[in-house]
Amino acid sequence: MLKTSIRLKEFIDDLGLSIDGFRVQCGIKSSATMAGIIHDGKRPSDKTLQKIIKRYPQLSKDWIETGVGEMYLDQFTKHNTASTGALEASRTSQFSSIEQSLMNHDFAISELTKMVQKALIQNNQDINRAFKTLGELAQEVLNFKAWAEEKENERMEFFEQAKTTHFNRISDLNDERRIYIRELDQERKDWLLKNEEARKKWMEDKHDENRVWTESKLKENQDWVESAFQHVKKDQIKAGEMFLKSNQDWYNKQEEQRMVVIQKIKSEVLAIFGNTNKEVKELGQLSINSKPQK
Repeated sequence: MLKTSIRLKEFIDDLGLSIDGFRVQCGIKSSATMAGIIHDGKRPSDKTLQKIIKRYPQLSKDWIETGVGEMYLDQFTKHNTASTGALEASRTSQFSSIEQSLMNHDFAISELTKMVQKALIQNNQDINRAFKTLGELAQEVLNFKAWAEEKENERMEFFEQAKTTHFNRISDLNDERRIYIRELDQERKDWLLKNEEARKKWMEDKHDENRVWTESKLKENQDWVESAFQHVKKDQIKAGEMFLKSNQDWYNKQEEQRMVVIQKIKSEVLAIFGNTNKEVKELGQLSINSKPQK
């Protein structure tokens, strides 16, 4: 790898740029050109060196080509070791760059002035439009306020009219209702007077029908009660007879048992008394025999 490539890489690193960024800054269109110089160690062409010196006039052309002196031109001139041609080339390049920069600066200032003027004009137009819009909005607000007040007045007037109409309608309806009730009451009275005889006859007929129906039901009820009573009475007599018969049988059985027990007790008592009499007789006899003779 040529030392020129190494020194150029050192300068790029000192600037803190990437290789591609340095290429863009110098106006070198082909990335392959920079790759061939930095990575492959190719010697940069005079055209490429002129673009680099034009962009960076502080770079020493002698140092980049031969390695003599310092990297930057100011330091290189202090040591007074630069060749007259190299120094002149660097200075010419520097002056050209400064002149170009001043021209670019003036152009930029001119363009910036035009942009500022245009922006001011646009800003004034925007401000005028904003004021116009605010004025229109203020007018619309005033118009809306007037419209709202008008509508509110119309609403209040409508409510007052509706309220009055409602009260009048209620009063009219109440009058109509009272008249209608009186008419209905009079019709009811007339109908009652007209149908009083028919109503009385209908009531009498219904009373007779209810009386006949009640008597019929009472007779049916009485017959049923009588039949039920007779049936129950027969059942009770039959049950009583069966109970008496059962009770008589039980009593006879108990009486027989009682007579057997009494007979047994009587036999035992007689046996006891028989033995007792015998013993009494024997004791009496012994008493007689044992009595002393006079």
